[in-house]
Amino acid sequence: MRTALVDLLTRLHEALDQSRRFAANAAHELRTPLTTLRAELELQAETPQPQDTALALERMLRTVTSLGVLVERLMVLAEGTQGELALSEPVSLSDLVEDVVRALPEGEQRRIDVDAETRGIIPGDGHLLRQLVDNAVENALKFSNGGRVRVSLQQTGDAILLDVLDEGPGIAPEDSMRVFEPFYRTPSARAGKQGHGIGLSLVALVARAHRAHAEFLPSPRGAHLRLSFPRATGPGC
Repeated sequence: MRTALVDLLTRLHEALDQSRRFAANAAHELRTPLTTLRAELELQAETPQPQDTALALERMLRTVTSLGVLVERLMVLAEGTQGELALSEPVSLSDLVEDVVRALPEGEQRRIDVDAETRGIIPGDGHLLRQLVDNAVENALKFSNGGRVRVSLQQTGDAILLDVLDEGPGIAPEDSMRVFEPFYRTPSARAGKQGHGIGLSLVALVARAHRAHAEFLPSPRGAHLRLSFPRATGPGC
């Protein structure tokens, strides 16, 4: 038993280090092209353009700026920098879910059922948490084989639970933890050439930064991703 426990802890430590290295390398690689792209968009925005073009440039500039902020957050997380990333902004998980669903194509919006029993306000970083919700929902849509996806948010005595359930083939017990490792893909995902093994590792990384726990629960049908956040205290929580 002791040997098995030591082996498990070693694997968890290695997975955490691997996640951090992946996020740091990806963030470093993205920083320069995003900075260049933002400068080009700003230059084009200063030039007189037809109204449709000007609006498109404005949308792209907002998106690139947001991605730049996300990259900086990921670098702080991955490098373990202390004191630079304050996870104290009150963030509503229900608002994030609503924003993520609203941003999806209309056909995918119709496949999602949302059941929010609480606003799910937690102290955190809005940019990072938005990416967590976005990747969790995108993963469920991708592997649900065109079926429905259910997103629920509920509050227990000491936790806020964000559940994402799909109607896909599900995840084998032996893969339930490995899917959070960077670039790991299940045999069915490799066979279907779906994804790159990045989305769930980002979900796990952001969850850990918010003292939350990500896991796949046993499910009679499809996959059931649960994110357990420590419950915040105070007005509006």
